[in-house]
Amino acid sequence: MKKIVINFLISTLIVILCFSFPNFLDVKAQPKTITVPDDYSTIQEAVDNAPDGGTVFVRSGNYEKRVRIRKPLSLIGENPENTIIETPKIISSEAVIFADSENVTVSGFTIKNCDYAFWTSSRCKIIGNKIEGARYGIAAGGRNNIISGNEITTKYDGIRADLDDSLISGNIIKGGRNIGLTVRSGKNLIIYNNTLTTNLVGLQLRGSGPFYVHGNNITSNRAFGIQLFGCNNSTIYENNMVGNGVGVVLENYNYHSGPGPMAQGSGNFIYKNNFVNNQRQVVLDTTWNVGEYHMTVYYPDAINGTDFASWYEDKVGNYWSDYKMRYPDANEINGSGVYDIAFFINPENLDFYPLVNPITFPIPTPTPSPTPTPTSSPESEPFPTTIAVALATTITIIGAGILVYFKKYRRRP
Repeated sequence: MKKIVINFLISTLIVILCFSFPNFLDVKAQPKTITVPDDYSTIQEAVDNAPDGGTVFVRSGNYEKRVRIRKPLSLIGENPENTIIETPKIISSEAVIFADSENVTVSGFTIKNCDYAFWTSSRCKIIGNKIEGARYGIAAGGRNNIISGNEITTKYDGIRADLDDSLISGNIIKGGRNIGLTVRSGKNLIIYNNTLTTNLVGLQLRGSGPFYVHGNNITSNRAFGIQLFGCNNSTIYENNMVGNGVGVVLENYNYHSGPGPMAQGSGNFIYKNNFVNNQRQVVLDTTWNVGEYHMTVYYPDAINGTDFASWYEDKVGNYWSDYKMRYPDANEINGSGVYDIAFFINPENLDFYPLVNPITFPIPTPTPSPTPTPTSSPESEPFPTTIAVALATTITIIGAGILVYFKKYRRRP
């Protein structure tokens, strides 16, 4: 009888531990953090062997192979200045880091000399990286993404976005032969506190919207600062448009990328911006045949025209550096007078409340930070305190039960 009771109590202990703590019998628990090259020599091997939700920490060094991420995890470089992935040969349309999963964070790398640096799906974070010499920087699709704090110098486009409910903030995008940031489709996208400079076009907006563009420095872009290209429901405010070929261009030509013409953009508001020393502050382009330019089918019944925009909101317009030069007798009071955006080409495009002093912007909010990087790579997780407490409590209870049992039966004759 005594042996039966003891065996029953021990079996109960084992069952409790196994069901409560599935890894109890696993002598070496799988680590949550894997370090390259300490644990695996390549980033791809580390990613393939990391648990879902884990972290792959990459020490400073030069790495060559592309990385495909098929599970939710964080890929963290030790230092973006010294943690470098440089592909030996450019292969068209292949991204160096391809996030083929949701809930992926990538931070702390320099990506060099490639076709695409990053490709992401939904709920991904690309934070605090450098891209140098790539043809294209980041191609982002899906929803709930954060692209923040990256420094991007590319040959063509810096960021191509097809995003819903996402944030693009705190990036520096410069030197591109084409477009710094192009939004090709999406809605509820915030574009905030970016520097877009020395590209051909700083920012291109197209698609359904709404888009919210504010707190950006858009400077020294050779053609356009902002290009509205079939864009709808965008709010563009508190931006610096300085020294561009054109500050803002509105253009939509019913261009044809599908079965029929695309309608002109509408519902856009542009106010409380600084337009300073652009060669032309605004252009309303109604003549360029985009259908022929893109070598797509030309529709004879397509009507050329421009996106529509309102240049003030709640009796607040924009600051125009040439306002006093063009209208020397204008009133010196903010929100008084009229600034003709494009010399009456379109009577809809008038700023009835131009400002006589530049806008001062609020202090930008901090850029989101990635998960802190580890300083070492433990082989396994330390034995959790909660498990130790539960184990001690269980053993104490069972031990007390055994003790009571023996005392009780020893008293029997």
